[in-house]
Amino acid sequence: MPLTTDEKILALSRETIEVFDRANGGVHPGFRPAHAKGVLLKGTFTPPPKPLR
Repeated sequence: MPLTTDEKILALSRETIEVFDRANGGVHPGFRPAHAKGVLLKGTFTPPPKPLR
């Protein structure tokens, strides 16, 4: 889907990102302004042999 060329939508988008930046303490290079970047981890859990009390 191509990006919009509608100036009103583009202006709203820029303003929204500016609000996110102000709310989050400024621009953080390498991080997305609005959505968390997911990390996939894999592991196992082995419970102890008897309940901890």
